[in-house]
Amino acid sequence: FGALSGNLFASMLPRAATITIASPATVTATGHGLANGKRVQFTTSGALPSGILANTTYFVINAATDPFNLSATQGGSAIATSGGQSGSHVVREVVSVTVS
Repeated sequence: FGALSGNLFASMLPRAATITIASPATVTATGHGLANGKRVQFTTSGALPSGILANTTYFVINAATDPFNLSATQGGSAIATSGGQSGSHVVREVVSVTVS
C-alpha cells in the first residue's frame, strides 16, 4: 500500500454557507467541490430560512464552483426560501459508507 498525501476528503468537510432568500434559493459555499446529485445537510447556530430544515437531506442541483441550488428529491425542482435567517450556516455532504 502506498502513502496518501493531502486531504482526500476535503470536499466532504463541512463548509460555511450563505443562503439567499429567493426562488430559487442559492447556497454559496466557497470551493465546495459538490457535483449535481450529491446529498447535503445543513446545521446552523441560528435559524435557517423557511424552506430549508436543519439535518434534512437535500440534493445539489445547478452546481458551480461556489454556488448551487437545492432540491428536495433527486432530479427535482429547485427549492425556494422565504422569511428571515440568522446565525452561521454550515453545509456538509452526506456520504454513505459500505463496509464489507
